[in-house]
Amino acid sequence: MKKGEGMPELTPLTDLEKSIVKQLGKARFPPATASKRFAVGLLNGNVTKLSDKGRRFLAYVVHRFRRQYTLSPQQQEWVREWNIPIEGDMKKHYTKRTVEASAYCPICNKMTQHAVLGGLLAGCLHMAEHPQPEREKAVEDKQGDLFNA
Repeated sequence: MKKGEGMPELTPLTDLEKSIVKQLGKARFPPATASKRFAVGLLNGNVTKLSDKGRRFLAYVVHRFRRQYTLSPQQQEWVREWNIPIEGDMKKHYTKRTVEASAYCPICNKMTQHAVLGGLLAGCLHMAEHPQPEREKAVEDKQGDLFNA
Protein backbone atom coordinates (compact mmCIF):
# COMPACT_ATOMS: atom_id res chain seq x y z
CA MET A 1 0.00 0.00 0.00
CA LYS A 2 1.32 3.42 -0.90
CA LYS A 3 2.14 5.96 1.75
CA GLY A 4 -0.77 8.24 2.58
CA GLU A 5 -3.46 5.88 1.29
CA GLY A 6 -6.11 4.52 3.62
CA MET A 7 -7.48 1.04 3.72
CA PRO A 8 -9.91 0.15 0.91
CA GLU A 9 -13.56 0.53 1.81
CA LEU A 10 -15.10 -2.79 2.78
CA THR A 11 -18.83 -3.25 2.29
CA PRO A 12 -21.02 -6.18 3.40
CA LEU A 13 -21.97 -8.82 0.86
CA THR A 14 -25.35 -8.24 -0.78
CA ASP A 15 -27.97 -10.99 -0.99
CA LEU A 16 -27.10 -11.50 -4.67
CA GLU A 17 -23.40 -11.88 -3.83
CA LYS A 18 -24.27 -14.33 -1.02
CA SER A 19 -26.26 -16.43 -3.51
CA ILE A 20 -23.26 -16.41 -5.87
CA VAL A 21 -20.98 -17.52 -3.02
CA LYS A 22 -23.47 -20.33 -2.25
CA GLN A 23 -23.11 -21.50 -5.88
CA LEU A 24 -19.31 -21.53 -5.40
CA GLY A 25 -19.84 -24.17 -2.72
CA LYS A 26 -20.71 -26.65 -5.48
CA ALA A 27 -17.37 -26.17 -7.26
CA ARG A 28 -14.20 -28.18 -6.82
CA PHE A 29 -10.95 -26.21 -6.74
CA PRO A 30 -7.34 -27.21 -7.32
CA PRO A 31 -5.54 -27.76 -4.00
CA ALA A 32 -3.61 -24.92 -2.35
CA THR A 33 -4.79 -22.11 -4.64
CA ALA A 34 -5.88 -18.58 -3.87
CA SER A 35 -9.25 -19.32 -5.46
CA LYS A 36 -9.89 -22.19 -3.04
CA ARG A 37 -8.76 -20.21 0.04
CA PHE A 38 -10.94 -17.27 -1.01
CA ALA A 39 -14.02 -19.43 -1.64
CA VAL A 40 -13.58 -21.38 1.62
CA GLY A 41 -13.24 -18.12 3.55
CA LEU A 42 -16.47 -16.82 2.02
CA LEU A 43 -18.35 -20.09 2.50
CA ASN A 44 -17.29 -20.48 6.16
CA GLY A 45 -18.47 -16.98 6.95
CA ASN A 46 -14.96 -15.79 7.87
CA VAL A 47 -15.18 -13.13 5.15
CA THR A 48 -18.35 -11.05 5.38
CA LYS A 49 -17.19 -7.82 3.75
CA LEU A 50 -15.38 -7.21 0.45
CA SER A 51 -13.64 -4.31 -1.23
CA ASP A 52 -14.03 -3.57 -4.95
CA LYS A 53 -10.85 -5.56 -5.58
CA GLY A 54 -12.32 -8.49 -3.63
CA ARG A 55 -15.51 -8.33 -5.69
CA ARG A 56 -13.48 -8.38 -8.91
CA PHE A 57 -11.64 -11.47 -7.62
CA LEU A 58 -14.97 -13.10 -6.68
CA ALA A 59 -16.23 -12.44 -10.22
CA TYR A 60 -12.98 -13.86 -11.63
CA VAL A 61 -13.31 -17.05 -9.54
CA VAL A 62 -17.00 -17.46 -10.39
CA HIS A 63 -16.24 -16.99 -14.09
CA ARG A 64 -13.26 -19.36 -14.00
CA PHE A 65 -15.23 -22.24 -12.45
CA ARG A 66 -18.56 -21.42 -14.16
CA ARG A 67 -18.99 -24.85 -15.77
CA GLN A 68 -19.45 -26.52 -12.38
CA TYR A 69 -22.72 -24.77 -11.45
CA THR A 70 -25.63 -22.88 -12.99
CA LEU A 71 -26.06 -19.15 -12.37
CA SER A 72 -29.32 -17.23 -12.66
CA PRO A 73 -29.50 -14.37 -15.21
CA GLN A 74 -29.11 -11.80 -12.39
CA GLN A 75 -26.01 -13.59 -11.11
CA GLN A 76 -24.56 -13.79 -14.62
CA GLU A 77 -25.11 -10.05 -15.07
CA TRP A 78 -23.32 -9.34 -11.77
CA VAL A 79 -20.34 -11.44 -12.87
CA ARG A 80 -20.20 -9.63 -16.23
CA GLU A 81 -20.33 -6.27 -14.46
CA TRP A 82 -17.48 -7.05 -12.03
CA ASN A 83 -15.27 -9.29 -14.21
CA ILE A 84 -13.23 -6.39 -15.55
CA PRO A 85 -9.91 -7.14 -17.27
CA ILE A 86 -7.01 -5.93 -15.15
CA GLU A 87 -4.75 -3.33 -16.79
CA GLY A 88 -1.22 -4.50 -17.38
CA ASP A 89 -2.24 -8.09 -17.98
CA MET A 90 0.49 -10.28 -19.40
CA LYS A 91 0.88 -9.76 -23.10
CA LYS A 92 0.57 -12.61 -25.57
CA HIS A 93 3.91 -14.18 -26.47
CA TYR A 94 4.79 -15.58 -29.87
CA THR A 95 7.50 -17.97 -31.02
CA LYS A 96 10.82 -16.55 -32.19
CA ARG A 97 10.03 -17.49 -35.78
CA THR A 98 6.75 -15.53 -35.86
CA VAL A 99 7.13 -12.40 -37.98
CA GLU A 100 3.62 -10.94 -37.90
CA ALA A 101 0.24 -11.66 -36.35
CA SER A 102 -3.31 -10.40 -36.57
CA ALA A 103 -4.39 -8.19 -33.64
CA TYR A 104 -6.83 -5.40 -32.86
CA CYS A 105 -5.44 -1.93 -33.62
CA PRO A 106 -7.12 0.82 -31.56
CA ILE A 107 -6.02 3.48 -34.06
CA CYS A 108 -7.44 1.67 -37.09
CA ASN A 109 -10.36 0.41 -34.96
CA LYS A 110 -10.19 -3.03 -36.60
CA MET A 111 -8.15 -6.23 -36.76
CA THR A 112 -4.92 -5.63 -38.68
CA GLN A 113 -1.54 -7.28 -39.16
CA HIS A 114 1.07 -6.33 -36.53
CA ALA A 115 4.80 -7.00 -36.48
CA VAL A 116 6.16 -9.43 -33.88
CA LEU A 117 9.55 -8.51 -32.44
CA GLY A 118 11.34 -10.65 -29.87
CA GLY A 119 8.22 -12.73 -29.32
CA LEU A 120 6.03 -9.72 -28.43
CA LEU A 121 3.45 -7.90 -30.51
CA ALA A 122 4.78 -4.63 -31.97
CA GLY A 123 3.24 -1.87 -34.09
CA CYS A 124 0.60 -2.05 -36.77
CA LEU A 125 1.92 -2.77 -40.26
CA HIS A 126 -0.59 -0.26 -41.69
CA MET A 127 1.06 2.78 -40.06
CA ALA A 128 1.02 4.73 -43.34
CA GLU A 129 -2.77 4.56 -43.33
CA HIS A 130 -3.07 5.86 -39.74
CA PRO A 131 -4.35 9.41 -39.44
CA GLN A 132 -1.60 11.84 -38.51
CA PRO A 133 -2.08 13.88 -35.34
CA GLU A 134 -2.90 17.57 -35.74
CA ARG A 135 0.07 18.73 -33.68
CA GLU A 136 2.59 17.60 -36.34
CA LYS A 137 0.82 19.71 -38.97
CA ALA A 138 0.77 22.68 -36.59
CA VAL A 139 4.55 22.40 -36.00
CA GLU A 140 5.22 22.41 -39.76
CA ASP A 141 3.06 25.53 -40.19
CA LYS A 142 4.78 27.27 -37.28
CA GLN A 143 8.32 26.55 -38.55
CA GLY A 144 7.67 27.52 -42.13
CA ASP A 145 10.53 27.22 -44.60
CA LEU A 146 13.69 27.43 -42.47
CA PHE A 147 16.23 27.27 -45.29
CA ASN A 148 14.73 29.74 -47.76
CA ALA A 149 14.77 33.11 -46.06
